[in-house]
Amino acid sequence: MPDFWVFRPISLAIVPFLVYSITMINTKNVKKDLLRFKHDDMDGQDYETAANLIGGNQFIAAANFIDRLDTMPREHMMTLIYKNKKLWNEMWYFDHNGFFCTRETVCASFKPRKAA
Repeated sequence: MPDFWVFRPISLAIVPFLVYSITMINTKNVKKDLLRFKHDDMDGQDYETAANLIGGNQFIAAANFIDRLDTMPREHMMTLIYKNKKLWNEMWYFDHNGFFCTRETVCASFKPRKAA
């Protein structure tokens, strides 16, 4: 039997149920929050694309996609994602100057230290 099946106590052991990790549930909540805006006239497709990337665990691709959007939908999506700190840390980080960057890129504010 697979590892993810957990059985209820004997009185309720008729039907097995799945146990999801907290991260998975929170990712589903972020996806659900983003999909609420998919019927928006101007930016609905952008919200749907970002939600599907996050739902597929493609966090870096979602971060790069969101970074390339217009100001208003980008800020709104980042606000929705910031509610889940674990997901935020998977997608972005704050550099030494306080700017946020995607995980796979080096920020423009980054200046390497001089050799001593």
